[in-house]
Amino acid sequence: MTFNFTPEHQAQDKLNAPYFEDAKATDTPGYTTSISEDRLQQQIADVLVKLGASAPIFIRGTFGEKPRKRYGYQIQFNFAGRPAQVSVAALPIRYETDRKKSQALRHALFTVREMFKSQLAGRIMTPGYEPLAQLLLVPGTGRTVGELILIQEHLPRLNPSLPASVGDVVEGVVVE
Repeated sequence: MTFNFTPEHQAQDKLNAPYFEDAKATDTPGYTTSISEDRLQQQIADVLVKLGASAPIFIRGTFGEKPRKRYGYQIQFNFAGRPAQVSVAALPIRYETDRKKSQALRHALFTVREMFKSQLAGRIMTPGYEPLAQLLLVPGTGRTVGELILIQEHLPRLNPSLPASVGDVVEGVVVE
């Protein structure tokens, strides 16, 4: 007998980030942080190094377009001798001011710092867990391993210089 699970509520495919003005400090850790952007970047870099990354750099920029343009960073680093990156997008700002922009960026950095700290704890408690592996860049694509798995629905090739047959998955049946 087989059982099929049907969830009561279907998960949304896309998360709709609320506007910064609509977020609540009580529901959003770090929303009112007073830690500077520079200090948060240093704290993130420290945790990344503990996770095995090297040479993290923070590149400030934007994601998307108005009306839901989001300020943020691309954090680039090396992991396992290969380039990797993570994108960090602040909540969109409905009525932009310098103060709101700074607070939204600090909130985003705070959240990512907490995420990486949690992944460090996970790495300590779960042997073999490598949270940064999904952030490796796949050569020639500009995308991370995690992004390409979702897009292509299979593992991407990290070393294009190897023949296609190396590392292929072979399926079969074991007959006893």
